[in-house]
Amino acid sequence: MKHHKIYIGISSCLLGENVRYDGGHTYNAHIVETLRDYCHFNSFCPETDIGLGIPRPPIQLHWNKNTIQCLAVDDASINLTQQLIDCADKQKLAHKQLSAYIFKRNSPSCGPIHVKIIREGQIEFTSVGIYSQRLQENFPSMPIADEDTLAQAGALENFMQRAVAYQRWQRLIAENINIATLTRFHQQYDLLVKSHDERACYKLGQILLNTDSLSTTKLAERYVSALMDSLAVSVTRKGLFKVLDLLLKRVEIHANTADFQCAKKHLEQYRVEACTLQTLIALFKPYIDKDPEPIFSQSYFLRPHPVELLD
Repeated sequence: MKHHKIYIGISSCLLGENVRYDGGHTYNAHIVETLRDYCHFNSFCPETDIGLGIPRPPIQLHWNKNTIQCLAVDDASINLTQQLIDCADKQKLAHKQLSAYIFKRNSPSCGPIHVKIIREGQIEFTSVGIYSQRLQENFPSMPIADEDTLAQAGALENFMQRAVAYQRWQRLIAENINIATLTRFHQQYDLLVKSHDERACYKLGQILLNTDSLSTTKLAERYVSALMDSLAVSVTRKGLFKVLDLLLKRVEIHANTADFQCAKKHLEQYRVEACTLQTLIALFKPYIDKDPEPIFSQSYFLRPHPVELLD
């Protein structure tokens, strides 16, 4: 099976480019060196893209008359808010080619969450960078994160799992999606979603029932938004075990007694953390591939991209 490299936007400073206001960078080895074999990084620095120099006076966010403004620290008359919004809009076509985006944390232009802002003279960490906000408005379902989020246990794997899903979705949209292809896509993701959030499976199924009240385009937008939300829920061993136990029942249909007992033994070993998920997938897959139900035989739960199995 051919694997497609994933196009990921990333703040230039995280790649080691000297573009920060102080003339330095914040190279992140954890992200770059872990993902470079699977990803093509597209570098963006909106602050230099709008013409700010290197080095340059720092900027910060201010709450002003119910709006967020990006102002120079030393001269509040210098307002860069609209320039950063326009930058994101001008780069919209380039962003459309991306399957995910990794931002610089706490950046007044790029930070996706918990960005420093001055409100009534007090410092809060409750805002979003101007450029980042606009990009998220333009592409609300695209997976995004900053380097701090991706340093948390399991976060990088979860992020890339969503990036893979979004890449597959982009290919589906490019092929002129219809109800039949959307339903097939849903079947392929059903078990993977179930391992993250069992209730989301029902929600996604209900969305697909609205074929009479929504256009295919609106239906697809609502579906992918709910799909990305469900995959953002951290997977648990309990959730994985439920899906694997369901798959074991399908293995029983296609395997002889000895092979089934072997699969059952390995699932029990997985339950007590004496067997890996990768081992079970490899063991179950030859039998599930024979299953007549596409929800099983075509499931992405058993056909992960290599980045989905990162430690």
